[in-house]
Amino acid sequence: MPQRADLLPQGLTGILQAIKDIRQDIRELRAARRLEAASIGAGGLTVTGAGYLTVMDADGSVLLLIGGIEPYGDGTPQRGIALRRADGTLALSVSSTSGSTSDPQGLVIRDARGNVLVAEDVSGGLARPWGDIPMYPAKSTNWLTTTNASYEVLWRGVVDARNPKLAVSGWAVAAASSGGNVRVKVNGTVLGSPVAVTTTSSQWTIGPLAHGVAIGSDLTVEIEAQLTSGAGPVSIGVHHARGQQT
Repeated sequence: MPQRADLLPQGLTGILQAIKDIRQDIRELRAARRLEAASIGAGGLTVTGAGYLTVMDADGSVLLLIGGIEPYGDGTPQRGIALRRADGTLALSVSSTSGSTSDPQGLVIRDARGNVLVAEDVSGGLARPWGDIPMYPAKSTNWLTTTNASYEVLWRGVVDARNPKLAVSGWAVAAASSGGNVRVKVNGTVLGSPVAVTTTSSQWTIGPLAHGVAIGSDLTVEIEAQLTSGAGPVSIGVHHARGQQT
């Protein structure tokens, strides 16, 4: 059985080696508490209970908080997400918008002044921004017309391209004993195929089709019509022109 003296380092060299080993052990313990860099290949990382994940900048300000955020109105702990800018302003949050534990959490994106840019309606859809509904003339006598045998631009709009596809729809009718065509051009290029216009008022649609305009660039949409038979006119109304996803 070893004696206590046998467990002590022998001589100066042994003592120095023991101190070196202790220092190494301390460094390893510190590394176990503070993770400088890591990669998780499988299994994932799970935060449970009252745990949370925090990302801070150099001065200790919280930039990202996942887990325990501001409590509900009655003081009940709330788990969610809060993303802040370097100046401390809230940029994105997933939390209760009413402060009540009985209401679902919603996603909110804010600008640097705290104004809501995008907000989820917890009942479904968007709370902000509100959706505008453009109104167009419903009477065919108020639609734009042409008696030109060549295509003539009747409607034009310019927007920043935000979606990869475009769909355009409207109404069309030709006068008695007349006929024509309606088509859509995007930045000077015909989109899809022309649609025949008859003496029966009907809705026409072209798309959704890829327009080929770079996202963020000007997208000019033109609705053209021509008279192909009779004295005309050909009348064209607009229902919608909207970008759509792939």
